[in-house]
Amino acid sequence: MVDAPLPFRDMNSELFSRSAPLKDILRNDTRLHSFQSGDLVFREGQYGGSVYLVLNGSIRIALSQLLLDDDTRAKKNNWMRLWEKLPAQILGRGQKQSRRASRIPSKVTRDTKPVSTSSRGVGNATRIFLQDVPGVLDEHATSAIGVGDLFGEMSAVTRSPREYTAFAEGSAKVLEIRWQGLKLLKQDPAFRGLLDERYRGGVLTTHLRETKLFRFLPEKQLEQVVA
Repeated sequence: MVDAPLPFRDMNSELFSRSAPLKDILRNDTRLHSFQSGDLVFREGQYGGSVYLVLNGSIRIALSQLLLDDDTRAKKNNWMRLWEKLPAQILGRGQKQSRRASRIPSKVTRDTKPVSTSSRGVGNATRIFLQDVPGVLDEHATSAIGVGDLFGEMSAVTRSPREYTAFAEGSAKVLEIRWQGLKLLKQDPAFRGLLDERYRGGVLTTHLRETKLFRFLPEKQLEQVVA
């Protein structure tokens, strides 16, 4: 048995098939991440086939779109490169003004303040982080994901872009589980029961928060939907 993070230490490895033993699942289909305050787990619009399990600390999901400043810089640079390639004769002064306005994302307004980001680490260990977590929590609606909770499942199942940005509220440890690995881990009855319990106790709420239909529904009304 490998040195596995909770809740896997108490799993009975004998319950797993020889073709998919527990140690191989943990070695090949999971990855442990240590986050510092503000570190992005993933951002809205990204594609991903993994779900995440909080082992320690707290993760926040943004219920409104975060306009990250590195996104705005990238959009500006891409637009400028495209602009430079267009023939000058087709670009009138009026067209130039309208093109400049059109690059603002449709889901945000001109009054939306970009969230400042920075990076730390090098190579594959590089992480993008929010510079002012308290400010983000004050200005944006968020939902907390605690120890034992899963998040990111909807996008993993549907192979669709992430509907929100997830970031660490403080120091946190998160286990990334590939979707195939999650299905294999259900061979353990206790873990399967844990998933069912977490789903009924809170993950269903998170799932609904990930959908556009229920994203901004008040908490009391959302509780009634879950019940």
